[in-house]
Amino acid sequence: MEAQPTGKRRRIVLLGGPGSGKGTAAAWLAKKLAVPHLSTGDMLRAEIAAGSDLGREAAASTASGRLVSDDLVLRLVAAHLGKDAAPGFVFDGFPRTVAQAESLDRLLHERASRLDLVLHLDVPLAAVEERIVGRLGCPSCGRVYHATRMPPKKDGVCDVCGAALQKRKDDNLEVLRERWKVYGEWGPRLVAYYRRHGGFAEMDADVTAEELYAKVWEATTA
Repeated sequence: MEAQPTGKRRRIVLLGGPGSGKGTAAAWLAKKLAVPHLSTGDMLRAEIAAGSDLGREAAASTASGRLVSDDLVLRLVAAHLGKDAAPGFVFDGFPRTVAQAESLDRLLHERASRLDLVLHLDVPLAAVEERIVGRLGCPSCGRVYHATRMPPKKDGVCDVCGAALQKRKDDNLEVLRERWKVYGEWGPRLVAYYRRHGGFAEMDADVTAEELYAKVWEATTA
């Protein structure tokens, strides 16, 4: 885990079902590589908060109950690839469809670039269900805990900032199973797409956070 980055695998996509740990792993890996952690959800929220043209368009879609279109998401990604992702990036939650993956390939090709690595974090639904039942989050600093896997030092209190821990609103089995149903409609096809195109690694992610970081780092520096 102390090895330095090779300098080669710095444009990375993390794939995985809801609750697979890809967001946590992506944030950790981006920090380790000193490249941006790009989450389309975070980017959309930032654009909406800033009142940009893209943000106003996204806000109009969400206010009407519609999903944000692929076209808007891809314009957002293109803007960020040009603005702050030159040294590399770790994508989390994008692409979500084969069409988005093909569009990302084209965007990178236009910049004389390409993905270095796609990591698929494979976790069965049953294991994710066990995770979210005990998951707790800090509303102040964002630190995530688990009642049995990674408990806070003091029950119900964040180790970092001392705030009271809370359950996330979407941390319930009904919501999780619905999200997995949606993921099942596009996730396997996306994994198959990247498996065919090389630069692909798949790993059992039903492990502790530290074990997952070690696996991700091994694949990144291989």
